[in-house]
Amino acid sequence: MVELEKVEAEQDIDELHNLIELHRDNTQSEVAGDALNRWDETLGQFVKVMPTDYKRGLIERKKREAEVAATT
Repeated sequence: MVELEKVEAEQDIDELHNLIELHRDNTQSEVAGDALNRWDETLGQFVKVMPTDYKRGLIERKKREAEVAATT
């Protein structure tokens, strides 16, 4: 199962932007260039597909890291 999420985390936004730039540079895609030129408008058209098991693992990992940090 997966969840569809908005692309909101700064790291995710930067990675998406970089991937589209790479695609544009490697393919001369006009669509990618247009998406980058209208980035504020097009960003909201993307979704992040997150597997639920993977998301749960990330949450548990962050929780363990916070617990370790709190004890040191």
